[in-house]
Amino acid sequence: MSNERLRVAYILLGAPGYSETFISAEVHAVRAAGVEVELFAIRKGDGGSRLAQAALVSCALVRRPLKVFTHAFGLGPSYGARAFLAGASAVSLLRDIATFDPDVVHAHFVNLPTAVAVLTADDLGKPATATAHAADFMLERKPGALERRIRRLDHLFAVSAAAFRQLNDRGVSMSEVPHSIVRASFDGVFGETAGLGETAGLGETALVDHTCGWLVPPIDPEAVADAIRNVIRSPEEAALRASALRCRIRSEFSPELQATRLIDTWRRLADST
Repeated sequence: MSNERLRVAYILLGAPGYSETFISAEVHAVRAAGVEVELFAIRKGDGGSRLAQAALVSCALVRRPLKVFTHAFGLGPSYGARAFLAGASAVSLLRDIATFDPDVVHAHFVNLPTAVAVLTADDLGKPATATAHAADFMLERKPGALERRIRRLDHLFAVSAAAFRQLNDRGVSMSEVPHSIVRASFDGVFGETAGLGETAGLGETALVDHTCGWLVPPIDPEAVADAIRNVIRSPEEAALRASALRCRIRSEFSPELQATRLIDTWRRLADST
C-alpha cells in the first residue's frame, strides 16, 4: 500500500453547504496531496424529510431486511429508530462505495455519518475514521449510542483537545479510542466556537495566550464590548495581535497541514489491513 495511491470514501450527511467550507477545503487539500477521494452523501434532494427517510428504510428493508436489522442491532438499542436509518443508508450506499473500492472510509461529524461509515467499513473489511467537531456530539441526546459508534472507529480525529475532554465528559472513554488532533481550517473552528461558546476552538487555540486577540468568555456581551473598546483605544496593539493571528492561522490551521495529518493516519491504517 505504501507506494500505491490512497483511496478514501468520504461519508457526509449531504453535499457540503456554505457553513461547511472547512470540509470542501479539506477535500481539496487531500486531493492535491495525491489521494483519490469520492464523496458519498446520505441525503440527496429532500432526503432530510421524514417521508424520504421512511421511504429509504422501507426500500432497504425490502431489498436486504437481514442486513438492515443486523446493522441496526449492531449500533445498539440506545440509538433507537436512527439505527434503522443508519442501517438502511449503509445498504443504499454500499454498492457505489464498493465500486469505488476505498482503502479507508471516513466520516465528517460523529452522528449519522459516522454510524453509516462504521457499518459500511465493516461490510467492506476496511478501516473507518471520523472527524468530531463540536455541534455534532454536544447536541447528541443519546450518550450511550454516541459512545458505541465512536468505539467502533479505527481512529477519531478532532479539531482540538477540548473536543476530546468534552467527549470524555459525555461518557466516551477516549483512553480506549485511538485519536488525534487535526486542526480544522480556521473558518470551521471559528464557526463552531461562535455557535457553542468555547468548545472546539478559539479559547484553546488562536487566542489562549492573549497575543492573537482579546480572549472573552462565551455568551458575555460586556466582555465583547470591552474587547472592542480595547481595539479602538489601542489600534497599534490590535494590529500586532491581528498579525500574530494571521501567522498562527497559516502555521496551524492550513488545509494542507490538516491533510498531511489525515493522510499519515489513513496510510498507516490501510497498511495494517
